[in-house]
Amino acid sequence: MAIVSVQIVRFVDDYQPGIVECQLVDAEGGHFFIDKVPIVAAEDLCLDSSYPADGAIACEIERSGLTTKAVSVSWQLCCRP
Repeated sequence: MAIVSVQIVRFVDDYQPGIVECQLVDAEGGHFFIDKVPIVAAEDLCLDSSYPADGAIACEIERSGLTTKAVSVSWQLCCRP
């Protein structure tokens, strides 16, 4: 799995764990998504944290060239033993 940097732009909910809104900027513009703090951040963020904050998400590289990369970011519910 590859890692893509994102900006965590705001705290959404203090549900346990906290929920944040993130922005991923690519060649097509900005994409916003909401996820749990432990999925996108190494530190424990809360309402009083400073935003924007750095974050990251796992992704798969679908194809790669000398000047471009196509990256697939998807969210799947999976169960592992």
